[in-house]
Amino acid sequence: MKLTTLLKWFLPMLLLASIGTKLIVYSEEQEKKHRLGFETYAAASEAVKSGDAKTAYVLYLQSIYELENPADKAVAAYEAANVGWAGGIADYYTLVGLYQQSLRYNPEFYEAAINLE
Repeated sequence: MKLTTLLKWFLPMLLLASIGTKLIVYSEEQEKKHRLGFETYAAASEAVKSGDAKTAYVLYLQSIYELENPADKAVAAYEAANVGWAGGIADYYTLVGLYQQSLRYNPEFYEAAINLE
């Protein structure tokens, strides 16, 4: 009788613990992905400071896809376009596309709209 009472109490707790563990693992994976986007963006900014435009351009493009927040994606696309233009890496149509992409992520991004015009 005591064993069944113990199992009635223990099994639901075990189930809740296993569900909670999966939620914690999921949130850690999300946090890791979130940090990865910002790390890539920061690496691109460092590449700009060191004068390596090609690396910065590629890293900004990569950070567009790694970042989750649309406003952050808009800034990454904008920076990729600026580095592509300043470094002579991207052609005119690619730059226009990047500024348009930036405005799709954040329609109120004034600097991207100005550069697009």
